[in-house]
Amino acid sequence: MLIPNDTNSWQDDFKTNSLIWDPCNGKWRNLEECAWKSGISLLSKFVLTSKYDQELTSRLFSILLKVGDITLEGLIEELEFLKGAGPSEPAETLVNQTYEIYALITNMAQNAKQKLWVR
Repeated sequence: MLIPNDTNSWQDDFKTNSLIWDPCNGKWRNLEECAWKSGISLLSKFVLTSKYDQELTSRLFSILLKVGDITLEGLIEELEFLKGAGPSEPAETLVNQTYEIYALITNMAQNAKQKLWVR
């Protein structure tokens, strides 16, 4: 079994280099371009559990590299990405994606402070 000597070094390598294969888009990604889990599909990030078996890869991605689930901030970034997507995506896709994001944000905002931040 491969056990890294320096976890921080591994995290730095995966943050600065595109070492994660995204089969959905046919390209390599770095950690900043990935999320471990998301309640919806994302256009701006690769959701690792959408293509990689969670049980087989959780030790690497979730535990060692500390890839987190999508956050409220990540969903806001997704909305900003969609705003800039323009004609590259069909209008129906953008509307559906926006609806799903707002529904997930509503479910994720747990307290008054988070709800106020989202506004």
